[in-house]
Amino acid sequence: LTGLQNNVRAIIWSQGETDGLHGTSTSTYINEFDTLEKTWKQDFQGFKKIYIFQTKSETVYPLYGLMAIEEAQRQVAVADTNIEIMSTYGLNSDAGGLHFDYTGGYEEFGNRIFSLIARDIYGIATTLEIDAPMITGAYLSDSTTITVTEKADSLWQHAPGGQIQGYQITNAMGATIDSISLKKNKIIFNLSNYPGSAATISNITNFKDSGNWVTNTNNIEVLCFYKYPVADSINLLVTSVSPHYLTDDIKAYPNPFHSN
Repeated sequence: LTGLQNNVRAIIWSQGETDGLHGTSTSTYINEFDTLEKTWKQDFQGFKKIYIFQTKSETVYPLYGLMAIEEAQRQVAVADTNIEIMSTYGLNSDAGGLHFDYTGGYEEFGNRIFSLIARDIYGIATTLEIDAPMITGAYLSDSTTITVTEKADSLWQHAPGGQIQGYQITNAMGATIDSISLKKNKIIFNLSNYPGSAATISNITNFKDSGNWVTNTNNIEVLCFYKYPVADSINLLVTSVSPHYLTDDIKAYPNPFHSN
């Protein structure tokens, strides 16, 4: 009716709370979003980009149901170069905890997505870090240290002082997180003990965590991720070497068990 169907250049998507409430799985959300994307490509054949606002954890709905949706949204963006994703948990919720205030909320939605659209659709370059930091890996850098790498130039703590909050390890042989520190684009977790070879790590941060979350240099929060597998590089290194060569005479520099 408007005559704009063939002139749509981008689609902005912010949805997921009801899926979290009803227990939609990560795989189901991914499949259903794929179906939706295919219909968009049929209906709006000229569009170039999809922009997803990652669903916020701080709502009236079940936390882990929402995390399954947030992980699905993250995976969708990883798999498709035409999809960009933006974090939201540092933005101001309204009194009901389901939507956002305008100031510090929906206003910031617009500011953040404007920068991406200006770059992607209109070719306007910027030196600022306008993308939300995305996890690119997680591994044991020694027997009691997990290192998470993020797609970012550098990581900062939003509210300096106090312990960074919002991270959780599971399937980790009873290990707990003793402390968290930042080094360039890495988040370093010191653990109470060796977490085994099947540990996973999650970023379930929400606004109630008092601002002690991690951002890039442009104050955009690290994207949430859920049960991301931690590579046991220590066990892999040891088992990949023949026992015949495991002698006290072998020395290596730099020490692979203490590299960052």
